[in-house]
Amino acid sequence: MIDLYSSPTPNGRKISIMLEELGVDFNPILINLDKKEQFSEEFSKISPANKIPVIVDNDNNQTVFESGAILLYLAKKYDKFLNKDKYWEIIQWVFFQMAYVGPMLGQAHQYLFYHPGKSKFAEDKTKGYAQHIYSILDKRLSKQEYFSDNYSIADISFEDHGVNIPSSFINQVVIKWESVVRDYENILPEVSFSILRVGLVLSNSGGLFKISKNLSKLFLLSPLGIGNQWQSWIHIDDVSIIFLRSIENDEKGIFNLVSPNPVTQEDLLKKIALFNNSKVIFPNIPTFLVKAIFGEMSELVLSSQKVRSNRLNDYVFKFSEIDEAIRDLSN
Repeated sequence: MIDLYSSPTPNGRKISIMLEELGVDFNPILINLDKKEQFSEEFSKISPANKIPVIVDNDNNQTVFESGAILLYLAKKYDKFLNKDKYWEIIQWVFFQMAYVGPMLGQAHQYLFYHPGKSKFAEDKTKGYAQHIYSILDKRLSKQEYFSDNYSIADISFEDHGVNIPSSFINQVVIKWESVVRDYENILPEVSFSILRVGLVLSNSGGLFKISKNLSKLFLLSPLGIGNQWQSWIHIDDVSIIFLRSIENDEKGIFNLVSPNPVTQEDLLKKIALFNNSKVIFPNIPTFLVKAIFGEMSELVLSSQKVRSNRLNDYVFKFSEIDEAIRDLSN
């Protein structure tokens, strides 16, 4: 069993993501940064710099701090997400993230989001760094899905650094909901709890698909915001099957209930229109108008959600491709 001392920050979350991807049991121990628990005498013994995350591997009493070192340790321990033939290709991107992406985007968030107007020099400087970083990532990932030939610790190291807004609507919903589940896990240790994170459910009974289908018949369908935001979707049949399987098999852990093939919102809406003998003819609805109508919930449709269907490798989706899913629902 691995003890994970962490907090909901980009560096902390990437380790929990790694552990969930590995499918191993671990014991999450919250270090409350607001209460300065990282400076406690007990935590200082395992984290010399008083930073999260830290893991303690109880199999061999090994302690590892710093997120990059932890990723490398776990990849080697479980022999996953570190292709030996591409070792240095993967490692160089991990180091690039640790040395440049994380620190520079962290500063950009501080000056541009949390403390705007404090220093024009700092804002211009960090904005330039952020633009440079995104240009590098765009150049690399526009030609391939992963930093190397397959999903690796390089990709995991970049998780959560594009957007770091702990107070966002989605983050707050997830944190509050899952914290209650964690409380019950402590109260009822003999019960297996499954946390099912459900993506955009496509169903004729309601939700985005039904609304979009009806709008398409009137030729009123239009993308929201820029339109190229990713949508991690799942057919209602697959959701139902996975829920039942989770109950019947007494499964434990966090599962992302999404199809393995996400699509952009614009492509999704065009396909809904196509399979309903219609087409998208109106321009995109401006972001400011969507926010004015939906408020904080607008994040659900404006933000990009490209989620991996982790820990569902043994499940064969009835509808893994968006075309077959929409065709089924449109009949």
